[in-house]
Amino acid sequence: MGLALLPIDRIYEGYEILKQRVTISSQAKQLNAFVSYFEHEWMHVFKPSTWSVNKSTWRTNNHADAQNKRILTRVVQPHPHLWRFIQCLKQEESVIFHRMVQTGLGFSSIRENKNDT
Repeated sequence: MGLALLPIDRIYEGYEILKQRVTISSQAKQLNAFVSYFEHEWMHVFKPSTWSVNKSTWRTNNHADAQNKRILTRVVQPHPHLWRFIQCLKQEESVIFHRMVQTGLGFSSIRENKNDT
């Protein structure tokens, strides 16, 4: 659903348009169930300002994907033993901690270009 991309002041209007289109859809039964869920769980529980990404600079979770990839490269095997996984998390935490300390001390973050290696 693209409602999160709309300006906050247009989300309710967009939601009403969406509901109208769902009722005339050939798959109205299945879509109505989803629209009902969305209305009760998102429109009523959370304010649109909470989940709107209209003016957000982060529209993807690439930073989380990059973090997961770094951890997976440390783990190496698909289903590691719990202690191996904990060790990998500790190593990653150490790297992040050192980066934060360096940044706090005024050192710039220098990233290697993959093409240079």
